[in-house]
Amino acid sequence: MTENVMNEAVKGEAAMTNEHNGAADLRAVINGREVAFREGETVLEAARREGVFIETLCEFAEMGHRPGTCRMCLVEVTPVEGDAFVATSCDTVLRAGWRVETKTAKIRRMQKLQLELLMADHCQDCARCSRHGACELQSAGMRLGLRAPARIQFRPKAAERRYDDSRRALVFDGSRCVRCLRCVEACRKVAGQSALTLNGVGTSAAIGFGPVGMKWAESSRCVACGQCTLVCPTGALSEKDQGDVLLDWIEDPVVTTVVQTAPAVRVQLGEAFGLPPGTNVEGRITAALKALGVDFVMDTRWSADVTIMEEGTEVLAKLKADREAGRRGTYFTSCCPGWVNYVELSAPELIPNLSSTRSPQAIFGALSKTYLPQKKGLDAKAIRTIAIMPCTAKKEEAARPTLVREAGVLVLTESELYAATGPRTRTRRARHQTNVEMMVRDIAELKVGDAVVHIDHGIGRYQGLTTIDTPEGGAEFLELEYKNGAKLFVPVANLHLISRYAGADPTNAPLHTLGRGDWEKAKRKAAEEVRDTAVELLHLYALRQSRTGNAFTFSAKDYQAFAEGFPFEETPDQATAIAAVIHDMTTAKSMDRLVCGDVGFGKTEVALRAAFIAAMAGRQTAVLCPTTLLAEQHAATFRDRFADWPVTIAELSRFRTGKETTRTIEGLADGSVDIVIGTHKLLSEKVQFKNLGLIIIDEEHRFGVRQKEQLRRLRAEVDVLTLTATPIPRTLSMSLEGIRDFSVIATAPEKRLSVKTFVHAEEDGLIREAVLRELKRGGQVYFLHNEVETIENRRERLARLVPEARIVVAHGQMSERELERVMREFYQQRFNVLLCTTIIETGIDVPTANTIVIARADKFGLAQLHQLRGRVGRSHHQAYAYLLTPPDGAYTKDAQKRLEAIQSMEELGSGFYLAMHDLEIRGAGEVLGEHQSGEIAEVGFEIYNRMLMNAVKALKRGESIDPEAPLATTTEINLHAPALLPSSYVPDVARRLAVYKELASAEHRAEIESITEDLVDRYGKMPDAAARLAAIHNLRLKCEKAGIRKIDAGSSATVITFSPTTSVKPENLIRTLQSRKNARMAGPEKLRFEGGKEKPEDRLQFVSEVLADLMG
Repeated sequence: MTENVMNEAVKGEAAMTNEHNGAADLRAVINGREVAFREGETVLEAARREGVFIETLCEFAEMGHRPGTCRMCLVEVTPVEGDAFVATSCDTVLRAGWRVETKTAKIRRMQKLQLELLMADHCQDCARCSRHGACELQSAGMRLGLRAPARIQFRPKAAERRYDDSRRALVFDGSRCVRCLRCVEACRKVAGQSALTLNGVGTSAAIGFGPVGMKWAESSRCVACGQCTLVCPTGALSEKDQGDVLLDWIEDPVVTTVVQTAPAVRVQLGEAFGLPPGTNVEGRITAALKALGVDFVMDTRWSADVTIMEEGTEVLAKLKADREAGRRGTYFTSCCPGWVNYVELSAPELIPNLSSTRSPQAIFGALSKTYLPQKKGLDAKAIRTIAIMPCTAKKEEAARPTLVREAGVLVLTESELYAATGPRTRTRRARHQTNVEMMVRDIAELKVGDAVVHIDHGIGRYQGLTTIDTPEGGAEFLELEYKNGAKLFVPVANLHLISRYAGADPTNAPLHTLGRGDWEKAKRKAAEEVRDTAVELLHLYALRQSRTGNAFTFSAKDYQAFAEGFPFEETPDQATAIAAVIHDMTTAKSMDRLVCGDVGFGKTEVALRAAFIAAMAGRQTAVLCPTTLLAEQHAATFRDRFADWPVTIAELSRFRTGKETTRTIEGLADGSVDIVIGTHKLLSEKVQFKNLGLIIIDEEHRFGVRQKEQLRRLRAEVDVLTLTATPIPRTLSMSLEGIRDFSVIATAPEKRLSVKTFVHAEEDGLIREAVLRELKRGGQVYFLHNEVETIENRRERLARLVPEARIVVAHGQMSERELERVMREFYQQRFNVLLCTTIIETGIDVPTANTIVIARADKFGLAQLHQLRGRVGRSHHQAYAYLLTPPDGAYTKDAQKRLEAIQSMEELGSGFYLAMHDLEIRGAGEVLGEHQSGEIAEVGFEIYNRMLMNAVKALKRGESIDPEAPLATTTEINLHAPALLPSSYVPDVARRLAVYKELASAEHRAEIESITEDLVDRYGKMPDAAARLAAIHNLRLKCEKAGIRKIDAGSSATVITFSPTTSVKPENLIRTLQSRKNARMAGPEKLRFEGGKEKPEDRLQFVSEVLADLMG
């Protein structure tokens, strides 16, 4: 039997291979680009695979639903023979030789007209709709520019405007229905019930629930699963919102509200607020409900355990009875009301098999009305129970007489806890723009043993957070270890005095001796070097400011129309980067901006916007790519986005023929080519531009010194935009120091998952398991073997190891056409394993490839590993990266560090942090010199950078630089009272450390308020110690502005220590001494007030009043 199964599998595999090979000859042209497609594939399917967006409302690919009823997916088709015609792309099968256009003026006019017809009998009160902001009809209108008043309006028949709210959980509003039939298909295919039907024909057609006139609640097939509401594009089908009932109960002073939350809600709700899928938001839900005024919040496990015990006992009894009777039984749990509904409606003969125990929410309702009165002395009649569940069927269950009688539970689904997903997500995410300096100074990822720098004591090793009991109460400290085992404990309120050590290998960081003065010596030496560098920097700044560039002008209306062609929502960082580029291009100064964004985070869109502005101003744009494949992909993207604009795009790479290359070079010289995308060919002397205005360099780290020197000749005359995921250390260093302008895109697109990364010695079993796991879920695999000479040997080994795989080889020594064919066929899934070299490092975007295996990963640099890992995980599926090392462990210590870094930095947006790791491992080098370390290694990159910025600011103000005080004043505050985040409030150590650093790095009061708001949002009301910590940092900002070095406020006295460069005026100090009888000077730098305050809050208030006097 096994042999027969294997034979069938082999036959099926062969048939599949033949089918794929046969399909290779089918070719058509979509929007001027030749595409390969499979027999029987629709125009829409082929276009989607090629990345061409076509408007549609009724199509739902996940269910294979393509009825063509909305008539929005129109395309213009020119067949090989016969006249051109317009067709719906979702149900039109593509034929060989066809030319298809998706964005002609004719098609856009027809789509607009069709949309207006759909809107003519559609309900117009969008603000009241449950889908407002997330409505597909609304989005289509925005994309097609349907903003003018409606030209077509008519009153539909009463039957078509049917409103049915007869069910407890669901409601149907016929005035919002566009008859896309998605709900009918979901009910049939997903729920398997066919409870929804289309009644009538033509303009009288309407969604029904059985025979015409039957109410939804009378349906004998609907199990209230709610699948129809999930696929409805316009909100015609939606859940009933009972949130107002909960709010009324909360406001009633007599009522006690008790809420239980289901596990599924805890890991699903976060997606509505822009968090990664699967994020546990239990703490946030609890904090939010408590903030609303709910009295008790409990977990479903509390009542589910009781259900399990009751149900387990019942099942065991039934099993025993069935075994004795010699029959097999089928048992249905009471936990799922959808199954209960199904049995009652569709299989009544199975009713005896239903569990007789109560569901968790029923038990919760009953228990809360007995347990709480006993334990808390509450009135059972005044208790109202609310269950937050993931399923509409639970709402229906709550209407059952037994549940109403025993428990009286109100059920809310997670969608009722927030408004329409679209606007809420945008509002939420807009608050989280990335602070670049915070990323550099970030110590949230510190591990025990990492090197850190204390401003006053030098370089030491972090040994963890520790809580110490002091006379004033418990306090949290960072424990640092210095040379000879000396310990230093730094209060968390003074975390602004600490930064990560970067600048050389952290394991060999030069630790300082406490109290010996060698740190002061290192600082002084670095300050002297800084003084010289600052003068050179100032000269560079002056050159850049004096160099006049192109002040591009463009139409805001045209730009908005182009921006609307971007099918995704801009992330906050992306929007900030785009705004910075527009500002640079519209000012009369040459742009030299580096955009550092992780793989797949939207850097290309920034480049597209810049190229559009240049093209609209009549200037040429050159896009420089390191590889032919990346140039090919960029060319396709640019052509697609500029399809509706009078812009000529050309490509210069080895994929182009000699004639095409000559024509492109001539077009650049005479100005007929507006945008050219190419590889190193763009740098040849043959290429001359008539009116070059912008150079875009993608993957900057892939270009060598010679190419950069050629580009540098052009920088004085044109604007330069550089894109990279992992900048090389010197580039990153220059950007952070302000020599080049810098933008970072670290916000992940919605629903993107991080790539799970594994470092492991190479084993056949591991390789087979990794490849098969991906193939079995219908995906594709990259297998990277970076030796062309032995790649065929690897192919044979792989074929023996995974005979189920269809393997194809790609490397740089293949001919242009052969390589292009291989990559296209892999993209079209004719092969499921691509055995390749690093040629795939840049530019390949295959959403179905979600596993990469890298052989001899120890030979690659950090940037390369990050780029290679970025080839997978470009969709919403979980992706995996396997980094294989030699089985005998024969690789260098630096390679081990690189692999550890790439594995630890697997979260989204980690490219910038990896570049910082590279900076640590390799060193930044002197800023403007040729040496690889300079004085940076002695004090750390971040301290050196702060010294440099302070020196430049001092020179700009015309002041001299003091080597004895190279850093700006930082204030140490001691209130002799606990100021920390208690572990009972924020349990996670890494999160506490991150918040401490955020507070310490805050430079404005608004930033501190934002951090405290986030804490309250996540963890509830702040305890006194946490509120005191925030107040200390608000006071720190005032003190740093005044030039105060230290404040010691105790119960017996308060001492204020001034810095030598304090901004306090002598007359204000004299006035304070005269007006406050308990004040006296204790030396030249200290102001002492006798008789302190008992309460810490009173001490804070007193210090604030004194500061106000001193500052006048």
